[in-house]
Amino acid sequence: MRVTVMIFKKISFVALAMLSLVRTAMAGEAPPAMVTSYYNMRVKNEPSGVYEWAEQDLLFVQVRIPEATGDAAEEMEGRVLLAEHKELFAWLAQHAAKDRKDPQLSPGMERMRRFVREELPLWEYDANWKYSFNGPHLTRHEIGERVCCAVCKKSEVLATMPSAFLKPVGEDTWIRGGKGIVRDKYPGKADRLFMWQIGLLDALALSLENGKSLDAWVNEFGTSDNAAYLEFKKVGKDCERYLAESETARFFASEKLRLETLPDKISYEWDKRRPTMEKSVEAHTVTNKINETEFEVVVTEREVRRNARILHKVVTKMAVDPKFEKLFLSGGSMENVASERTALGLAAEKQFYENGGKTFEQREKFLIDALRENPGDKVLWNLLGRMMMIRQDWHGGLVCMRNALRLDREYAFALTNVAIIYHSLGFDELAFGAAIAVMGVTDDAWCKKEAEKLIRGDK
Repeated sequence: MRVTVMIFKKISFVALAMLSLVRTAMAGEAPPAMVTSYYNMRVKNEPSGVYEWAEQDLLFVQVRIPEATGDAAEEMEGRVLLAEHKELFAWLAQHAAKDRKDPQLSPGMERMRRFVREELPLWEYDANWKYSFNGPHLTRHEIGERVCCAVCKKSEVLATMPSAFLKPVGEDTWIRGGKGIVRDKYPGKADRLFMWQIGLLDALALSLENGKSLDAWVNEFGTSDNAAYLEFKKVGKDCERYLAESETARFFASEKLRLETLPDKISYEWDKRRPTMEKSVEAHTVTNKINETEFEVVVTEREVRRNARILHKVVTKMAVDPKFEKLFLSGGSMENVASERTALGLAAEKQFYENGGKTFEQREKFLIDALRENPGDKVLWNLLGRMMMIRQDWHGGLVCMRNALRLDREYAFALTNVAIIYHSLGFDELAFGAAIAVMGVTDDAWCKKEAEKLIRGDK
C-alpha cells in the first residue's frame, strides 16, 4: 500500500538524532535477499511513500530527494532522515484515522473539520512520536536525485503510535487550522480553486474576467453537483426574481429612469463684457404757416443714449448617469472600482452608527445619497446592506454585500454579513464558506464572533 501525505509538523533535534543513530546502525546491515528482491520488483521505481509487504510484516519507507552540491550536499543525510520521518509519520497517522472515532459536531464545525483535513491531513496529530527502529536501509543514486528506502517492521511501528493519535481534538484545533489555511491561501491571491474548495462562490464569481459566468468556469474546473454551487444557482434565481419584482428594485429602477431623463434646466446670464454705449441727437422739425409770406420753423432736438448688452441662454443638463442604481440593479455583476471616501460618505457612516435622532428612512436615504455621489465606497455599500438586513430584506442586503466585495473581496465586514445572510436564507454551505474566509482575513472582534458563532452552531 502506498501512502503519500503532506505534513507540516516539525521534527525535534532529539528525534532526528535518535533516527540518525539508528540509520548508522542500519547502514552496515545487509538486507536479506528476499527483501532486496521484493524491493526491486515492487517498490524501487515508485515515488516517495510507504509501501507494505503484509505477509512479512514489513514497511518500505522510500524517499526521493533532489541531489545537491556544495554546502547543501552536506545536509543530504539530514534531508533524507526528515523526509523518511514525514512519510512514516503520515502512514502512522493514516492508520490512526481508521480507528479514531470522530465526535459529532455542528454542521458548520464538521465543514471546518473536513476543510482542514483536506488541506492539512496531519493537522490533528500533534503528539510527540518516539521511535527506534532497526532494519536494512537501501540507497542509490539516480539522475538528479538520491533514492533511499528504510525497511521497518510494521508491527513495531504501530506499537509506537501515541495514544493521543486515537483521541479526537477539540473544536479550537479546527478553528486554528482553518484560520491558518485561509491566511496562507486567500489574502492577496486570486486562487479560484481555493475559493471553490471552501464554497466562497460570491468572491469566485466576482474574480472572473468580465463577461465570464460562474457556470462556464464550473464546466471547465468544477463539478456541477457541488453542494455550494447548487445553492449558489438557487440564490441566483432568487436574486433575479428579486431584482425584477421587489419593491426595492422597482424603486431603484424608477430612480434610474428619473435621473436619466431629468429635463434640462434653462437659465439666462449677462455677458461679462462691458455693454456698448452710443450717443446720438435726434431732430424734429415742424413748420407752421404764419401768413402768406411767413413761416415758423420749430426744430426740437433730443439727445439719445443707447446701451447694448448680450444676454446668454444657459442650458444645464440635469440628467445624470445613475451608476449607483445600475450597480444595485446589476446584482453586483457590474464592474466598479474603489475610490477615495468623501465627506458626505463619512457623514453618512457617522449617522448610521450614531442615529442622532434620525429615523430609519432618513439614515437609509443619507446612505443612498452618499453612494450616488461615490459608488466606489465599500463601507457605504456594507452599511446600506445592513439597513436592508435589519428589515430582513436579505436579497437586497446580499446585492449590497456583493457590490462591496467587488471593491474588496477581503472586506471582512461584507464577508461576515454574506455569511449571516446565507444562513438566514437557509443556504448553509455558502454561509460556512464565507464564515471560514472571515476567520482568516480579520482580527475584528465582531467579525470573528459572528463567524465562529455560525461555524460552532451557537445561537
